[in-house]
Amino acid sequence: MARKIGTKSYYTKKLDALISQKVRSIGTCQRCGNKKGQMQCAHIISRTNRTLRWDLNNVLCLCPTCHFWAHQDPLGFTQLVQEFFPERYGYLWAHKDTLTQRSAKGLEELYEVLSGNYIEIEVPKKLYKEMRKIEELKETK
Repeated sequence: MARKIGTKSYYTKKLDALISQKVRSIGTCQRCGNKKGQMQCAHIISRTNRTLRWDLNNVLCLCPTCHFWAHQDPLGFTQLVQEFFPERYGYLWAHKDTLTQRSAKGLEELYEVLSGNYIEIEVPKKLYKEMRKIEELKETK
């Protein structure tokens, strides 16, 4: 069913698609460095948090394997974000309980702002090294 243009649900769907496309276009898993296959947009704080849902600090580009891991081991995922993306972690922690009411017009304005943003990939070299060590250990077993 098509959403009525100009409604909150219309802009929610557009914003979800925009954020997902922007994050997936990074093309590299921000956990393991994988560049093969279809990347996925992973939210650090759940999408149900409408304040942070479309905040670029709240999303990572992950390969399907790492995204599955993030859902299977949420504490491990939290630890990963805290250790390798400390600025994001601090920002999200400070804003996680903030309530934001957005009108359809507010969502439209947010869409316009985000349409012009460019995302630079942030993958700590230390994280790549740790992931390579884990993969090497798996291969030797």
